[in-house]
Amino acid sequence: MKRREALQMVGVMMGGLLVTPALADIVEGRRALPTTSATLVFDQPTEDLIAEIADVIIPTTADSPGAKAAGVGPFLNVLVSDCYPKEYQERLQNGLARVDRETKAVYGKSFKDASLEQKTNILKLEEANAYADRKAGVKEAPFWFTIKELSMFGYFTSEIGATQALSYEYVPGRYEGCTPLKPGQKAWAT
Repeated sequence: MKRREALQMVGVMMGGLLVTPALADIVEGRRALPTTSATLVFDQPTEDLIAEIADVIIPTTADSPGAKAAGVGPFLNVLVSDCYPKEYQERLQNGLARVDRETKAVYGKSFKDASLEQKTNILKLEEANAYADRKAGVKEAPFWFTIKELSMFGYFTSEIGATQALSYEYVPGRYEGCTPLKPGQKAWAT
């Protein structure tokens, strides 16, 4: 047997090994694996609440769309459902419910239906409470810091956040570890 023939046989055997499971799935009619978890932690109204809160934290400006346009609500729902432990998920659910309850108590309407000024006032109250908890030595991270951090993470890792809110260069030319920014210049995503 020549070397070329041996390589061809090895290639055919390897191809057969790789294709066999896929053919078995097709023949047996198996379905593709889901791309997200089977059950998401937050229902649609809660996901909408997350999007509203994130949009107050990162609003639409003349330069870029806000967090809601970047899809932060659905992203955080999948992220928290797939990557965070049950206790963390429950703390987020409790914090979101508290924000909506406080808005209803103060303004007589849900957070989603409140005006931008009312939403901002409620979130400023959350922020003040979070700093008071931190100063008092509460061990677990307050809801405000968590939702703000997750909103910023979701936004700046989205296409809109990375390409419109930040300066983005698809193929950067060279690495510069420390680049001074001019006043008004966007930070770099790459």
